[in-house]
Amino acid sequence: MERSGAQEEQSEQIVLMKYKQLQSETSALVAKILEIEEEKKEHDLVSDTLKGLEDSRKCWRLVNGVLFEKTRADVIPELESQMKNMDGVIRQLSEAVALKKQEIFKLEQQYESVMKQAKIKQGQQAQQQEVKAGGVLV
Repeated sequence: MERSGAQEEQSEQIVLMKYKQLQSETSALVAKILEIEEEKKEHDLVSDTLKGLEDSRKCWRLVNGVLFEKTRADVIPELESQMKNMDGVIRQLSEAVALKKQEIFKLEQQYESVMKQAKIKQGQQAQQQEVKAGGVLV
């Protein structure tokens, strides 16, 4: 009997570890999506600024710490190509996030009782921390 209880506790811990790992992976993917979207906005801003200029105008472009002198006619197609690539990466990362969320949902459904117990424990721990930090600052 003691062995089955210990094994059950270990399996619960494994499930919780996998759950937390999936959540952290999802958070990392979302952070990467936001980072790429911000970079894409910067590329779009530069592209909009350059579109009003003549094609022979000099442009300076910093790539991996190296500054290149190019013309506007050379830079615009490169920027547009990079923005399309960024769209593709964002789409792939969004699909990966959706898959991770499906895995999390399946895990929650499969181990519903374990997840409920974990949430109850987390709630109790949060309440204990509130009680410990229940001082008044003046």
